Amino acid sequence: MAQGSIRDIYSELRDNEIRVMHLWPGHGKGNIYVELSQEKLDDDLNFEALSWQWGRKGGKDDEFQIHIRNKLQSETDSPFRPCPVRPNLWWALKRIQKPEREVILWADAICINQEEGADGENSEKSTQISMMTEIYGKADKVIVWLGEPEQGENTDITNTEVKQAVGYVEQLGNLDDLNHIASVHCGIFDKAGLHDLEPVFKLFRRGWFSRRWIVQEISVARKAILLCGEEKLSWEKFAHSVALLERVGRDGTINRMLKMRPGTRHVSNYAGNISALPAYRLVQNASELRQERQGVWRKERTLEQLVCFLAAFKASRSQDTIYAVLGLASDFEPVTTGNETKCKDRESFIVDYTRTPLQVFGEFLKVVVAKSKSVDILCRPWAPFEQFCENDKVEKIRLPSWIPSLDRKPYQPDQSGKMYRYNADPLVGAAIPRLKFFTASGLEPAEGRGFFNINIENENFPNITLKVFHVGTIEEIWDSAVFGNIPASWLRAANWEDEDKLPSDEFWRTMGNHPEPWYPRAFHSAVREKGIRHGINTSQLIHEKDNAAYSEVFRRVQAVVWNRKLIKMKKEDKVNIPWCPLGLAPEGAKEGHKIYIALGCSVPIVISEKSVNQRQPDSGNPSRNSSTEHTLIGECYVDGMMDGHAAKMAKWTDLTIV
Repeated sequence: MAQGSIRDIYSELRDNEIRVMHLWPGHGKGNIYVELSQEKLDDDLNFEALSWQWGRKGGKDDEFQIHIRNKLQSETDSPFRPCPVRPNLWWALKRIQKPEREVILWADAICINQEEGADGENSEKSTQISMMTEIYGKADKVIVWLGEPEQGENTDITNTEVKQAVGYVEQLGNLDDLNHIASVHCGIFDKAGLHDLEPVFKLFRRGWFSRRWIVQEISVARKAILLCGEEKLSWEKFAHSVALLERVGRDGTINRMLKMRPGTRHVSNYAGNISALPAYRLVQNASELRQERQGVWRKERTLEQLVCFLAAFKASRSQDTIYAVLGLASDFEPVTTGNETKCKDRESFIVDYTRTPLQVFGEFLKVVVAKSKSVDILCRPWAPFEQFCENDKVEKIRLPSWIPSLDRKPYQPDQSGKMYRYNADPLVGAAIPRLKFFTASGLEPAEGRGFFNINIENENFPNITLKVFHVGTIEEIWDSAVFGNIPASWLRAANWEDEDKLPSDEFWRTMGNHPEPWYPRAFHSAVREKGIRHGINTSQLIHEKDNAAYSEVFRRVQAVVWNRKLIKMKKEDKVNIPWCPLGLAPEGAKEGHKIYIALGCSVPIVISEKSVNQRQPDSGNPSRNSSTEHTLIGECYVDGMMDGHAAKMAKWTDLTIV
C-alpha cells in the first residue's frame, strides 16, 4: 500500500501496536474514505478484522482506489490521497461500509506497510505477520469476504445463485437433530428444497476457501460471518451445512439422488469429492486445531501436522506455506529476527521474508524431523511447486527430490474447483504416530543416531543425507493403475490365472494396504463377472453397482493403487526372503531403480542412480570428477518388507539425495 505519495502515512509502529482503518460512512457509488490510526493490541481495542483473498490487480489503477490519510495528523499535514487497491478489496470495503457510522477495521493490505526497503527487507511485515493469530483472535468479529458475484474473478457465480445457495445453507442449518442424525437421505433435500445443488457447490468453491491464511483467521475468531455480495451468513450455519453435505456425499446419498436427474450420472461428475474440498477441510480442521480446556484454549497440532493436514490451502507467497500456520502450532511460535523469546512450551521459528522458499522449507524440515524423529514427511506432499510473482504471473519452483511437491497430492482441483483424485494416498499415512500403517525401519524412533542431515547452504545443490539399508532392485515393472483401475497385466503378474480361485494373499495385501480378511472374495466376485483378461474397473464397480461392499473395497483399492505401478523386486542376498516379492512403486519408477529402507522412515523408498560429473572438477585428479547422483522417486510398498524384520539385520550406510 505504501507507495509514492502515501509513504509518509505509515509512521513507525511501536511494540504490540497495529494500525486500524476508520472506514467512513458511505453508500452507493461514492468514494471510499479511510483514516489510519495506531493502536495498542489489547483487550480494550474494539475492531473487526477482514479475511479476504487478494486476487489479481485491476486493469486500471484509477478504477479501484480509496482515499486515505493518517488520522493522527492534521488534515493539512496529511490530506486524503488517492490510493489504488485490489478490486476484491474495493468491493469488500463497499459492502462493509455503513451509511450512518464509521467501521473500525483491520485489513492486512492497508494496515500493514507493504513497501520493502532498498535492501529488500520489510521488518514491519514480518513483525505484523507474526502477530496475525493475536490480531484475529482479539477482533470483535472476523468478516469473511467471498467476493462480489459477477465481478472480476467471480464471474462464474451470479447474484441469483449466491442468494439461492445462502438460502439452501440456511435451511440445512435449521434442520432438527433428528434429521441430522437419523434421517440423512433424500428427504433432507426435499425438506430443504435442494433440487439443484450447483449454487451451493459454487459457493463452496469460492477462491477464499483455498487461502492458507484463512485457517488461523477462522480458527481463532471469536465470531465470524461470511459475506458474498449483499448476502450474509453466519459461520456456524455454514460449517454445519458443509459437514452435513460431506457426510451425505460420503455415504452415497447425493450419488443416488443425482442418478434420478437427467444428464448427471453420479456425484464424481457433478460435485467432485466433497471430502477433499478446501471448504470442508476448513470446517473439519477449524474445530480441531484448538480445544478449550478449563477455560484455556490449547493448540492441538504440531507444525508438521499443520503443514501436512492443510496441504489443500494455497499461499501466494511460498514462504507462507510455513508462516501462515505457525501461529496455530503447539510446538513452535512465530518470531522475528532479534525478537526470539524463550517460551516454555514452544520453540521459536523466525518469520523472515528475505529468506528464499527453499531456505524456509529446509529450516522447517530440519526442526520438525529432529522433533518427530521420523523422515516420513519426505513422502507426504506439502510443498508448492509454483508461486505468484509481482506481476501476478505464475512461475515454477525448483524443488529437490526430497521435498515432495503438491503435484503428488491425492486430490486436486480442476479448472472449476471440483476436487478429483489424481494420485494415491501416501503409504506413510497421516502425520499422527498412532495412525502409522507400517514400521519398515523398526518400531523404535530414530533418536540420537544422526539419522539425517539437511544441507541447503548451496541452493544450487540442496541435499539430504539419510542412514539407509539397500534391500533390493526393481527387476520387473507393470503398467500404471490409471484412474485406480487394476490392469489385467497385474493379475497375470500375480499368477492369478484361474477365475474360479481366490487371488494370492500376497496380491490382495499389496492392493489393500492392511485390508480386511474378506477382501479376496470381493476381488474374486469382481473378476468372475468379466474375466481376468478384462482387469478390474474399480470406478465402474463403485459408481454403477449398488453394492456397499464393492464401494468400500474398491475405494480403498483406488486410494492405494491410483497411478502407481506394480513391481517385482529382485532381492539382495542379505535380505532373508526366499522369494521375489510384489510391490507398488510411484509412477516414475523404472526397472533398475534401487529400493532402500531409510532409518526413521516407516516405508521403503525408491531411489534412482545416475553418474554425473562433479560440479567442481578436480584438475589434479580427473578420476574423481565422476560421481553417482541419487534422486528420491518416492515411497513404495514391498510385501514382506513393511514390518521391520528386514531392518533387524541392517547395516546402515549414508546416502546423499539431491
